[in-house]
Amino acid sequence: MDQTKLPPETIRTWWAAALVLAALLGLMWPAGTNINAFFAINGWGVGHDAFWAGITLVGDTAVTAVLLLPFVWRRPDVVWVAVLAGIVGTLLVHDLKPALSVMRPAAVYPESIVHVIGHTLHSNSFPSGHAASYFTVAGAAALALRLPLWGVLAMFALAAFGAISRSVVGAHWPQDILAGALIGWLAAGVGWRLSQCFPIHRRWGQPLLAFLLVGALVALVNFDGGYPEGRWVLIPVALWAIGGSIWVLWRHRRQFA
Repeated sequence: MDQTKLPPETIRTWWAAALVLAALLGLMWPAGTNINAFFAINGWGVGHDAFWAGITLVGDTAVTAVLLLPFVWRRPDVVWVAVLAGIVGTLLVHDLKPALSVMRPAAVYPESIVHVIGHTLHSNSFPSGHAASYFTVAGAAALALRLPLWGVLAMFALAAFGAISRSVVGAHWPQDILAGALIGWLAAGVGWRLSQCFPIHRRWGQPLLAFLLVGALVALVNFDGGYPEGRWVLIPVALWAIGGSIWVLWRHRRQFA
């Protein structure tokens, strides 16, 4: 397969997913719809604080990066696409947040109404950085791995499940999540295109990515991202990163010898 081209099925599904996010964002834009949707979703967290704190913690860039560690040994191109996409998405998100300065749910309604899990945030709500992180990695993996229809949809569904946790924990409005998701998904497309223009240099690029991701893994020892109840999720994340790396290195040990 020509590595500079994506299968038509992958492209169509990726664009269809982007259009779905854009359409949902448009539907969620009226204030009443956005508020009602938030409170409907926010109620899911009552009695399940630790679970949703863990899910939302995975969306932190520091944790999401660790999930990519097994790929760096055999498919550093996947990690490279995610890194380039992450730079694009981060720049957009962190420019828009202070510029728009949208108040978060806990700043608009009392905590007796909003169920807050983890730290309480009040400002710079739009767009959601965690949602962007989830969809950046999902979109980058879908494109770099040239996944078929079912694969792209699976990555989209996993990212959506993680992103919606931002309303469950009381940190974001649904429109924030959809905007962040759309930014992350489109950033993945930009990242893939950039990776074709500036491919990773395996001699020094792969070791550098491995060093950075291993460093991120070590940093998780004392990390909670403002959600101490969710630290349980760092155990499966670490097991995935370490176990997946060992499996890849063992299976392809002759290549690394």
